[in-house]
Amino acid sequence: MQPVVYVLSDMEGSFGITSMAQCVPGSRLWQKAREHATLDALAAARGALSAGAERVIIHDTHAWGVNLLAHLVSHPIELKTGHYSYPVPILGDIPENSLMLAVAAHVGAGREGHLPHTFRTRFAKVEIDGRPVGEAELYAALVAKKGVRLGLVTGDVSAVDEAVEALPWVKRVNVPRRGNDEDAKAVRSNIAEAAAEAFSRFDEMKVHQFDKTITMSCTFKERGEARRHKVGSWQIDGETLTLSGAYQEVFKSFLDMAYLGHFSFLGPPIIAALRLISRWRFS
Repeated sequence: MQPVVYVLSDMEGSFGITSMAQCVPGSRLWQKAREHATLDALAAARGALSAGAERVIIHDTHAWGVNLLAHLVSHPIELKTGHYSYPVPILGDIPENSLMLAVAAHVGAGREGHLPHTFRTRFAKVEIDGRPVGEAELYAALVAKKGVRLGLVTGDVSAVDEAVEALPWVKRVNVPRRGNDEDAKAVRSNIAEAAAEAFSRFDEMKVHQFDKTITMSCTFKERGEARRHKVGSWQIDGETLTLSGAYQEVFKSFLDMAYLGHFSFLGPPIIAALRLISRWRFS
């Protein structure tokens, strides 16, 4: 049975993205950047289709998920938007034993590279068991129980290097920040080819898992932020919060802590409201 292809679309690592200002929903610069992000994601999706994939889902995960231009996405490609709390945090329902393609990745907090951060820019570093981790690896481990395999990472060279260091089997495409229309076409051709190869070599891809019990530590850039964001069982030491446990549960608590701190219980209604407003304003 062929795997479903799940394109995980971020924004910062898209072709043509040179600043964080382009990634702020609603801004003038963001409007143009939406096209860049959409075309990068579509390149991966079409590459997988050319290799024989029968079902391809693009999930717009940047911010609250209203970035990709829906009118450019057509059958048989499906577009999924926004963040979910269940069954998989952020991703929601994802088909078992599918192939994940991470498009437009950025490097993690504390690393050298283009627009470094791990989910939030407020972190100086995010580590698991004393090792820095980026979003591609965190997502790969998040879907491990479903047998999902990460097969491709595209984005700034620093982000791709980070991902391949942790997941050496994945295919890679370095995406430049600047270039002309011909450069953009060349990059998207490379993305399509790499996606096709990842699909064709699905059996060579691996499920990535952390140890049964992990320790996540998050160090904030600004003084006082750790205290303001401490929730639940997170332990505080200066500007670092630490939590141990099963990865899935720690990651859920990380999202609560990172995005809303003491107001984490307001998360679902706030995100739902932002998505509704954004769809009305920018669709």
